[in-house]
Amino acid sequence: MKFSKFHLVYYSFYLRSLRLDEIESFPEEIDLEFLQEYWLLSRKRELPALPDLESFKESLLGSSDRHLITIFDENYPKSFLDLERPPLVFFAKGNLDLLHKDSISIVGSRKLRDSVEEWAELHLFNFFQNYKPVVVSGAAFGVDKLAHKMALRCACSTIAILPCGFENLYPKSFSKIAEQILDSGGLLISEYLPHEEIRKHYFHERNRLIAALSKLLFVMQAQRRSGSLVTANIARLMNREIVSLPGDPMDCHFWGSNDLIADGAGFVRDRDDLVNFYFLCNPGTKKQTDLFL
Repeated sequence: MKFSKFHLVYYSFYLRSLRLDEIESFPEEIDLEFLQEYWLLSRKRELPALPDLESFKESLLGSSDRHLITIFDENYPKSFLDLERPPLVFFAKGNLDLLHKDSISIVGSRKLRDSVEEWAELHLFNFFQNYKPVVVSGAAFGVDKLAHKMALRCACSTIAILPCGFENLYPKSFSKIAEQILDSGGLLISEYLPHEEIRKHYFHERNRLIAALSKLLFVMQAQRRSGSLVTANIARLMNREIVSLPGDPMDCHFWGSNDLIADGAGFVRDRDDLVNFYFLCNPGTKKQTDLFL
């Protein structure tokens, strides 16, 4: 039996433990029997049987604006291949061209401090307004929400990488922003089946894609032992540029950010620092006229 991308999607949950070197060792063309035999030999257990393929296809691609991208497709972002375990398949809604454009990934705490929000209104807003970067974030409360909404205000394209399926958005309040992202020419990405609900470890899986997609990761605010630091550690393993906004050393909500800077992350004081790091990481991006006053 030939192996289709729909088989790959169905088995993707089981195949997430495949390393890139394993995938590269596969022959150019594989069939289902090969995969089942490989799984039995390497993992000592059998893959589950497939459901009815036609109904499975319909449940996956029932929406005409939903795309299914596999690791073998031309649209698959090369940046994901820097991951030890790149996604074998993922779903996308919106402008697929954004997967291949220069971008900045922005992460941070869900408990946004007033000082960070004030800094963003002055410096991040003007960076977005002048240079129109593609903004990547994780569709969470706090810094993520700020990044997506500010990108929309400044007419920047934005990519939201979700920790859930498209039909079960988390948080549910993100639904309105998701619609605005799509209406403005942005993109939603999910590794999960459309009706799949959030699970705790999906946040970390989502974080690795945020770290991989951009050459520059901006940690705006982070506590120690936070998901933002997990994202930064993944980015460091892929030799991504990591920059951070310093904060009050007496406030534990900034200790992770300050630790990153102490460990060698770029120090972002203002909009100009962020601009310099962005063009250092994306030298092919044309610098636009600066309107900042």
